[in-house]
Amino acid sequence: MKNTLIYLLLLLPVFAFGQTNNQLYDGYRKAIEKGNYKKAEKELKKISMEENDNFIKLLTFGHFYSEKGDLDSAKRYLDAALDQFKYAPISFSDPNFKSQKDSLYTIAIGIYDYIIEEEPIGENYRGRGIFKLDVGRLNDAVIDFNKSIELEPKDYSTHYNLGINYSRLNMPDSALAHYDLAIEYNPKDGESYLNKGFIYLKIDSIALAIPQFEKALTLVTGTKDISYIKNNLGFCYYKQGKLNSAMWWIKESLKMNPLNSFAHKNLALVHIVNKDFGAACESIDKAIELGFIDQFGNEILDMKKKHCVD
Repeated sequence: MKNTLIYLLLLLPVFAFGQTNNQLYDGYRKAIEKGNYKKAEKELKKISMEENDNFIKLLTFGHFYSEKGDLDSAKRYLDAALDQFKYAPISFSDPNFKSQKDSLYTIAIGIYDYIIEEEPIGENYRGRGIFKLDVGRLNDAVIDFNKSIELEPKDYSTHYNLGINYSRLNMPDSALAHYDLAIEYNPKDGESYLNKGFIYLKIDSIALAIPQFEKALTLVTGTKDISYIKNNLGFCYYKQGKLNSAMWWIKESLKMNPLNSFAHKNLALVHIVNKDFGAACESIDKAIELGFIDQFGNEILDMKKKHCVD
């Protein structure tokens, strides 16, 4: 296991990002191979100073501490790496995004394999499951999450992630069941209410979606998140044909976050039903300007072609 991880780490700059210079990692790799952790730590400091990509830096620290046997520190750096990459400003329209993510998460999953060998507890299975979930290994992730629940049945975070997993597997009943358990074990889990709302919206159960979004609105903090929820409430009312309520909620969303491209798109939908095509096209253009296509796809271009005159 350790030799495999060292090999993967050596390949990381080339395999993930197409860089050609592995010399920065040579000293670290050799020190780890010899079990010379003091030397490896010195090399790690050098990497920390010279490596420009913070995700790779955090992942390397996670590797070092897993090799050293300091599992708590290893997990801390792996979690930080996960957060760093998850929220990295990389466009989903970038064709390199998926290959980068797959490569980097393969390293992290390998490190978690070793951590679990040493400490097979629920939170470690959950941690590995989250990486598998994010990279699209959904069936493997289910196994890890279920093992985590077997060891820690009342861990709301695992139930929450299993809800996401089942939702992506198009198993809405199972997803809803685990979101309900997440809420049972943590009644202030606004994200589970929010995701329940999405499931009901997806299966066109609008009357069930609305109270989930309303509850999430009382629990979720952060201007962007609240704007997001208000926009979804507006879309629900649009689907119900309650255009005044739809318009009010979407505009409230945009008051909080004028950069919400999806809210501009939903506002255009309401304007189209009201036959106010000038206002609709202004909202469509604003959504495109704010990056709707990169975030959500080309649907809005079809709206523009159908309803707007160049």
